[in-house]
Amino acid sequence: MYILGSTMPYEEYYNPADDDNYSTDKNKKGSADYLKDTDKQYQKYTKPLNKTWKDGKYYKKVYIECYGSGQVGTKIRNAVTGQYYTYTVGSDYEDLLFKVIDSSARQGRKDPLILFYDTPEQYENHRFNLLSQKTKELWYDKNMEARQKS
Repeated sequence: MYILGSTMPYEEYYNPADDDNYSTDKNKKGSADYLKDTDKQYQKYTKPLNKTWKDGKYYKKVYIECYGSGQVGTKIRNAVTGQYYTYTVGSDYEDLLFKVIDSSARQGRKDPLILFYDTPEQYENHRFNLLSQKTKELWYDKNMEARQKS
């Protein structure tokens, strides 16, 4: 392909590095980091731990990335992977998932972050928080009822 008025082929003429819309820099539009930074439901933070976790490793601090779900009527999103479920926030299908509301107001957040996990154990391993056995049992009972309804 030739550019009008030029004898040079397009491939030789065009240098992507000269284009303001093209970059390999991770902070530019189109990169995964840019998309995370513009996602209002994404949060990344550091949590001091200073203990040995269930996997047998000692952690001084951990880095946690999480994906929140929006308000009622939006698609539910897995807090660990960011993948969307077919279920919506506020529906009866919420009971198929373990729901946590993070109201810590990290990074100046004004609204709480609504997080959904496949199981309580997924939550524990993602957020490095241990839940009581009673909390897990109550959720599994509620989850079983929801499965029978759907």
